[in-house]
Amino acid sequence: QPAPITTPPQVATDALPPMLRPAPMPITTERLILRPPQAGDGAPLCAAVLETWDQLNQWMPWARERKDATNEFYEGYAIENAAKFITRENLAVLAFERSTGALVASSGLHNIDWDIGQFEIGYWVRRAAQGQGYAQEITDALTRYAFKALHANSVLICHSEGNDASRNVIARLGFTHCASVPFANAVPSGAILTNHMYYRTDLAGLKTRQVSWD
Repeated sequence: QPAPITTPPQVATDALPPMLRPAPMPITTERLILRPPQAGDGAPLCAAVLETWDQLNQWMPWARERKDATNEFYEGYAIENAAKFITRENLAVLAFERSTGALVASSGLHNIDWDIGQFEIGYWVRRAAQGQGYAQEITDALTRYAFKALHANSVLICHSEGNDASRNVIARLGFTHCASVPFANAVPSGAILTNHMYYRTDLAGLKTRQVSWD
């Protein structure tokens, strides 16, 4: 059962418009730098998607429409999401290894409701970088960032039925299960899977990590 929330936060009536709210970047972790997409990211992002295509096509609803996507498509994606970061409509980030500069993952804070302070984390890690704990490192960093830098009241994260890798990341970070919605995620195979939703309302219980932002 979800843990009770005894003191509901209040919605600030004098909050700034989203575009004027601080969203400091980049985020730095032990091994990674997370920053918004920018011009020039299209080719490396396309390469990462193609390398990981079979997995993305299994779990990500958006993969259906990107089977033949090109460098130019992802360059457009990068520029579009750079603009959305500025307007605070969507806070997509790309994760790069500090040691090599290589792109290892795509992530971000999505489905944002600034009025109530709610954010949802999404992520995928390219095939060559899997099995190294990057998904947990990124998700941990974005959880801290949401609460400390963006003053979130709640952070959500979801996974489709059968996606055990995502479920394990969520469990290790102490998110609380709050709902399972049948027939909620239509994946490219044609299956419509149950969506499992989890939440946090604070950082209680997270292990100490080196996470900072400018």
